[in-house]
Amino acid sequence: MLEVLLSFSILSVVFVTFMAFFTNAFQYNSLSSDEIQGTNLVRATLAELKENSAKRVAMEDFLGNVRNGDLSMSHPEYAALSLTGTVGETMFNEEDYYTLQIQHFQYKVFVHVKRKPDFSGTSISLYRLYVQVFNDTKLLSDTYAYFEYDSEEENNAQ
Repeated sequence: MLEVLLSFSILSVVFVTFMAFFTNAFQYNSLSSDEIQGTNLVRATLAELKENSAKRVAMEDFLGNVRNGDLSMSHPEYAALSLTGTVGETMFNEEDYYTLQIQHFQYKVFVHVKRKPDFSGTSISLYRLYVQVFNDTKLLSDTYAYFEYDSEEENNAQ
């Protein structure tokens, strides 16, 4: 009888140890899943801004308007961007950015557009974008990219 009790004690210690291992593995897996979803959402947001023609035109209109000092969100062409709220102004690394929040059902997606282009040529300007994805208050993913603004088209339209 003593041997059976001792064997159950040893098995329970081994079982508890393995359960702690699996619990930690499941928690780590859940955290990794959120970060991967955040990274994919950042990539998808950037791809849509560059490749989706309606969103690209809306972003170009936004840049054209803010270059002229118009921060109003009442422009109907901005609807393609699926924005929430108003245009904010933020500083990152001592540089000024406009902040746009894009609607998403699960996460908070912010696109920060540098106020002044990093490069401004005769026909194009390159604006730095800083995209962040949050789950409540936790930053899941962020990245920088450039958005090419065709200032030649703006000059032709005037």
